[in-house]
Amino acid sequence: VAPGHRLAPAAATAYQQMVAAAAAEGVTWSITDSYRDLATQERVAREKGLYERGGLGARPGTSRHGEGDALDLRGPHVEGSPAHRWLVANAARFGFRTIPREPWHWEYDPSAAPTRTASR
Repeated sequence: VAPGHRLAPAAATAYQQMVAAAAAEGVTWSITDSYRDLATQERVAREKGLYERGGLGARPGTSRHGEGDALDLRGPHVEGSPAHRWLVANAARFGFRTIPREPWHWEYDPSAAPTRTASR
């Protein structure tokens, strides 16, 4: 994925494909956060407050970061930036989606990808 960052195998594969597709169009970004262990999730919740109470931290043990299916990106969080426009238009093809209030946060959810039909 990137030095110092980890994702679950399926998320990592999809992310690498997405990065390659973006790079082919001259669009790049960097990762600021990926997998978080429970202790780190607890620290983030303390420091940033719980999402359900207006903060930016998931309840520890429920974060998609803890499953290895989420990452925070530097660059795409600026609305209108090339990276943001590219991800909004293309991330779902790779099974990624963002969440309200966190345009830097992208989660792998294969059900978000368009259904592909088998050719005969």
